[in-house]
Amino acid sequence: MSSPRPDRLRQGPVCFTRSRLETESPLSESVIVDVDRPGAIAARKGQARPEVAEKRALSDATDEELVQWIAAGDAGAFASLVDRHKRGVCFLAARMVGAEEAEDLAQDVFLRAYRALPAFRGASSFRTWLYRIARNHCLSELRKGERRAPHLSIEEEGDEKVHALLPEPPEGLEAAIEKKEVRRRVRALVDRLPDSYRTALTLFYLNELKYDEVADTMEIPLGTVKTLIHRARLRLRDLVVADIGRAEEPGIVAKRTEG
Repeated sequence: MSSPRPDRLRQGPVCFTRSRLETESPLSESVIVDVDRPGAIAARKGQARPEVAEKRALSDATDEELVQWIAAGDAGAFASLVDRHKRGVCFLAARMVGAEEAEDLAQDVFLRAYRALPAFRGASSFRTWLYRIARNHCLSELRKGERRAPHLSIEEEGDEKVHALLPEPPEGLEAAIEKKEVRRRVRALVDRLPDSYRTALTLFYLNELKYDEVADTMEIPLGTVKTLIHRARLRLRDLVVADIGRAEEPGIVAKRTEG
């Protein structure tokens, strides 16, 4: 049996702009998440929190344990899941639909996930299950507007992991400036890839999912995922060569290996 969860949270979901996020609990009771106040969440109505002496650090709990605590009646554990996965969900949404709509869509994703928690059976990891919800919701929004995601600049998303798709530059100030410009241009080129290529690259390189997790998230066979990522790398390499004029092929798009 899992132990009671702690009350304090490390940080609120910083990518969210609304002051409060209200939803229905899987246990048919109202739950209120305060996203403006770091370390705070309203308790499940009508139920006392565990005593301080019985609490353990949230960082020690797995996603599956937090899900169990929610199912047992401690809906506040959901705030920890939000805090833990908000960056990945916001980033995936931004890559798929654009930065302007990412925050609202990310909130919708967490609402959908909360309501669907009773259906989570642990066949895949919680993270994979959550990203699948995020991907499907973003695809639904894209179909509604029949649009592609706009360009997301390096400054907007602020993630250094883009270097996984780029060659290592020489040292020095001029090289650093050149590297930043290359990153900006590569981002624009990534947005020109087909949706399936862009999503696979984002999940594998930037959300750091394994091949099988990408397959679960995209709901396609493992072999198809490997083919998508391979073809996406080749296509991106060709775009980079054509756009930047780098004649040498090796190192244009570095391969990421699973650890």
